[in-house]
Amino acid sequence: MKNWNEIQGWFNYQQTFNFLLSSIPDGGKFVECGAWLGCSSAYLCDAAKDRVKVYIVDTWKGSPNELTTTHSLATKVDIFPIFLDNMGDRKFTPLRMDSCEASEHFEDETLDVVYIDMTHTYEAVKQDIECWLPRVKVGGYIAGHDYAAYAPGVIQAVDEAFGNKVTIMDGNCWIVKKETL
Repeated sequence: MKNWNEIQGWFNYQQTFNFLLSSIPDGGKFVECGAWLGCSSAYLCDAAKDRVKVYIVDTWKGSPNELTTTHSLATKVDIFPIFLDNMGDRKFTPLRMDSCEASEHFEDETLDVVYIDMTHTYEAVKQDIECWLPRVKVGGYIAGHDYAAYAPGVIQAVDEAFGNKVTIMDGNCWIVKKETL
């Protein structure tokens, strides 16, 4: 089993995960959408310990818009076994499917945190928010990565959905606390 910082990936938002985990009661549920090879997922599971149930959603086929760049490995090999090997004996439930399909495995208002970091396009992030927001408990959080100039579609989708309710942490993570409607 590899340490999280030995796993290839893009993870510099430990403060965000620590904040989100601190908001979850014992026995709560955290869904991470987007895992790649497990760098952030390993950190999440290590920090959650046995206190929080972790679900990790990914197709493990790479983001369609990144298959010729950062996710090109997924065009050559099945990365799911690499992910599993990297995760070792950490406790989590993998859901190998697309994000919205995975959201259907949860009842409304049953999740404490949903973290979105899959396909970084406007359409994909907008759809992920629409699929997952009903699943988040009132008082829970929906959040994600890549709220930055290099991913204008993420910014547009998040701002359209939440306006001025967005908090930015770790430079490019967006966080929204779900309030009563």
